[in-house]
Amino acid sequence: FRRAMLSFRTRCLDCQARVDTWFAVDDGSSPEELAEMQAAVPGLTWIAKPTGERGHPTSLNAVLNATRDYDYTVFLEDDFFFVKDEDFVTRALAVLDTNATIGQVVFNARYALTTTSFEKNELVGGEEVRDAATGQVAHIIHEFAGPAGSPEWQAFFQRPGHGGKVANVHWPHFSLHSGVWRMAAMRANGPFQLEPGFEYVYGLRWMEKGFKTAF
Repeated sequence: FRRAMLSFRTRCLDCQARVDTWFAVDDGSSPEELAEMQAAVPGLTWIAKPTGERGHPTSLNAVLNATRDYDYTVFLEDDFFFVKDEDFVTRALAVLDTNATIGQVVFNARYALTTTSFEKNELVGGEEVRDAATGQVAHIIHEFAGPAGSPEWQAFFQRPGHGGKVANVHWPHFSLHSGVWRMAAMRANGPFQLEPGFEYVYGLRWMEKGFKTAF
């Protein structure tokens, strides 16, 4: 938790100007652990979950409830940390402004989990959208090919240049990786459900409603 929060506050160059309120949800830490986190990262509004409501989906629904009146929420998971200085919020909002169907901008391109050269060079998939003035890639819209092992998923790797590469195209649009949520889309998609594979199911529902994820 300390590493995730302090790295984001250090690396996010526009957070002080763009973030209105900081929330945190605790999922059953001991009083001693909670006090340690509160001391390490001051200035958070802590959301207390009712006794017995353990688990990730209920934490996420607590976030949705706390931020329901906002237009955008910067969502952070405490198992990610930031290694690059960036105007994360401003850049994400600019991507959201380009396309009303984009309901989420994730900070790590193509759902990459590391900054290794392997993922940088070998990870493929998605629609690269380029800036008209510079020709540089401004953002990437995620591509869902189909469940792992499906004919559609297999066909993806038959494309020119994709053989031998890796891709997260088995995962639908929407992920709990850190990024920015358009809250109108989150409200339209509804709460997270207590069910196996809840994040994947939420993503399938996200796509059914016509929403996309960009990086």
